[in-house]
Amino acid sequence: MPIYAVTIDRGMVRRDSLEREIAANASDEDNLRARAGDIVYNMMRMWQGAFGRAPEDCMVSPAYVVLSARKGHSARFFNHWFKQPRALYWLWAYSYGLTNDRLRLYYRDFARVPIRVPEFEEQERIADVLDALDARIQALEHRAETLVRFKEGTMQKLFSEQLRFDPPGGGAYDDWVDIRLGDVADFSKGRGVSRDDVVTDGLTPCIRYGELYTTYGETIRDVVSRTNADPRGLVLSQAGDVIVPASGEDPLEMASAACVTLDGIALGGDLNIIRSSLDGVFLAYLLRSAKRREIARLAQGYSVVHLYGHHLKSLKIRAPAQLEEQRRIAAFLRAIDEKIALVRHQASSTRTYKAALAARLLV
Repeated sequence: MPIYAVTIDRGMVRRDSLEREIAANASDEDNLRARAGDIVYNMMRMWQGAFGRAPEDCMVSPAYVVLSARKGHSARFFNHWFKQPRALYWLWAYSYGLTNDRLRLYYRDFARVPIRVPEFEEQERIADVLDALDARIQALEHRAETLVRFKEGTMQKLFSEQLRFDPPGGGAYDDWVDIRLGDVADFSKGRGVSRDDVVTDGLTPCIRYGELYTTYGETIRDVVSRTNADPRGLVLSQAGDVIVPASGEDPLEMASAACVTLDGIALGGDLNIIRSSLDGVFLAYLLRSAKRREIARLAQGYSVVHLYGHHLKSLKIRAPAQLEEQRRIAAFLRAIDEKIALVRHQASSTRTYKAALAARLLV
């Protein structure tokens, strides 16, 4: 019989699917049995939401508590009720321990938690609605993940020339050409724009190097930060500039290239600026994918790695000879990214709607 573990963010999952190693101190005969639909919680982390419904008959650690709904009560309803902030507060309040990391919620204390619930039929109707929203969220998240994998596979085929576009008027584009990046681009660095310089009502939109890791993808159309720093001390973008971090902790992240599609954006320090004759969006996609490992090898350092313009100048790339083909590749990949963003937004909106609805239904 499969052995399951309880997680805070994913509910119950097969123990052998977890990346981390879980010590199995208990012998097989000491494990507890949970039937499909039972709720299982971790005594040490229940107040943080470490519980889930068993997806099948399984075994679980004796450090867990297995709950089976009595007749007239819906386990599916309680699976949602336990996730509510007020429910988590009560679960914390009835846990015992000197500090939060030592809290335990034994069953005898769990059974004393006060709760008001509707009749069984209403419990089931509420669970039906919330389960349907969960299924919708899961489907959207799966679709986004599928699109991400499709994008990765498509980029691999595009940048290896296995997949080519035909010109709109027929025929074929010229062969791709080998290029040394320093032969088609000028390199410079951003300047200024510290964290303290960023203000919500600033006059000048700006980009800081850390935002390449956390905020932006390959194309920057909208800028989230602004500054009131003196424009005379800033480096402003030209539409089509490609920016790459000049420092970071992970060499592979140094290829986090992005094309700034707007003029007049203040580009902060620790940003390499590439201004080339290539299509900027195409170049950003190329650097982030096909050239990721080569850029990682160019970066220097240990705990903090650095990447400078003279490193990037030596980078050899292969690109379409015609700007039109570069732009078609860029537009195709950007369309995929827009679809991914749309699906993720739908999942986020559905999650927000479900939370608001659950707060009203599970009072």
